[in-house]
Amino acid sequence: MIMPALLNNELLKELPPHLKGPSYRPSEHGASIVHLGIGAFHKAHQAVYTDDLLSACGGDWRINAVSLRSPTVRDQLAPQDYLYTVTEKHNGKSEHRVIAAINKVLVAPENPLSVIELLADIKTKVVTCSITEKGYCLTPSNTVLDLRHPDIVHDINNLSSPKTMAGYVVAACLIRRQRGLPGFTFLSCDNLPDNGKTAGYAISQLAERIDSTLAEWIALNVSFCNTMVDRIVPAVTDAEKTQLHDAMGFCDDALVSCEPFRQWVIEDNFIDEKPPWHLVGAQFVADVSDYEKMKLRLLNGSHSALAYMGKLLDHDYIYQAIQDEDLSVFVDTLMEDIASTLPAIEGVDFDKYQLSIKTRFANTDIPYTTQQVATDGSKKLPQRILQPLLECINKGRISKPLCLVIAAWIHYLKGSTNTGKAITINDPLSAPLNTLVDKYRYSSMALVKNLGSQTGVFPDELMSNQEFLALVSRYVYTLDELPLRQLIVEINQ
Repeated sequence: MIMPALLNNELLKELPPHLKGPSYRPSEHGASIVHLGIGAFHKAHQAVYTDDLLSACGGDWRINAVSLRSPTVRDQLAPQDYLYTVTEKHNGKSEHRVIAAINKVLVAPENPLSVIELLADIKTKVVTCSITEKGYCLTPSNTVLDLRHPDIVHDINNLSSPKTMAGYVVAACLIRRQRGLPGFTFLSCDNLPDNGKTAGYAISQLAERIDSTLAEWIALNVSFCNTMVDRIVPAVTDAEKTQLHDAMGFCDDALVSCEPFRQWVIEDNFIDEKPPWHLVGAQFVADVSDYEKMKLRLLNGSHSALAYMGKLLDHDYIYQAIQDEDLSVFVDTLMEDIASTLPAIEGVDFDKYQLSIKTRFANTDIPYTTQQVATDGSKKLPQRILQPLLECINKGRISKPLCLVIAAWIHYLKGSTNTGKAITINDPLSAPLNTLVDKYRYSSMALVKNLGSQTGVFPDELMSNQEFLALVSRYVYTLDELPLRQLIVEINQ
């Protein structure tokens, strides 16, 4: 039996005419970007922008990627000469393109020193990361390093073989300082407010614990850029891989699937030469914060609402949830409250932006599961839901839609849908969350208060607000007695 060919450099020379590929020769371009935390989102977002850049302008901007945990991505890409396909899907149509921006992938636990040396190499000018919120190892405030986190404890005592993003960066900075080399620019590409600054908190505070003079060197020699990233990238199915093979005649174990939309707004705070991503659709701006708030609150906040409420209503996919008429109207109501907390942005029409969000969520070709979006709620909800709620309260009114999203999350933590189907909770705080839910399952006020006081998820300003506690507790209690849909309809009226 003849095995179908894997995508590789030989196939790259003669791609099918209907398959877009790079217009540059990968071997002719050096790699001066290191990306920490390679996964589907990076492959469908930053790597695509970089591939566009190399095709348009050339330069030594290929990417040396690092997996901080698993060899899976490396094992998929290495046999394919680090080539992979991106499939954009919308309205029943699929457009494929081959990406050649990745030079190699290192697996950090296999050889930590090789990753440190890569980051310390003078050729590395830009470091990017997408490690999810929990990878920063911060306390719920997102400004203070969690010194009790076992991986941080390890890195403080074993900096030559770190486990965290911050540990690797600090170890590399130590070598750069010792060798008299300059620093680099660090860009976070995670869905966090002030994500570059947040990465800086983790890195600088870890450095301070190890060597205060190193922390001072980092402050002078490493710049941290906030970014806003946006593209919906669901998990790829085996069926999609089969469809690609049938259409193109080769196999791709590293295929990624995504929507056509993508956006990247980058704070222009580079300490050294910067990749001219603005020539291929990215935006360099002085301040990213307003864009971050818009995206985190309107898009990600609505995403989380659809995830928890949709899952409780037995919708397995986001597109099913947004097609639910009651949920669709609820999202309009929710976004209206959220938009009231946002400053105006020149050139951005919030009404059109909100409509585009719903259109993207309704893309049936992008089967993003409610369960996938619902993961890590304790890390996602503070910036997506809790902060805009707090701002509404500070303006003199409480938002019922935002409070219901919080109550839906709490009800989701109880582990079953409205029809009794089991829910698996995936959260970095799953152990204490499960304990609290079990202990206070039948006392809604006690449950809300203890979720705040014992996990730090709810900020003190909310915990001291009696209207917030009363309304969320009432919704949690009601969800034990009445269907979620009844509460949704009540708020929509």
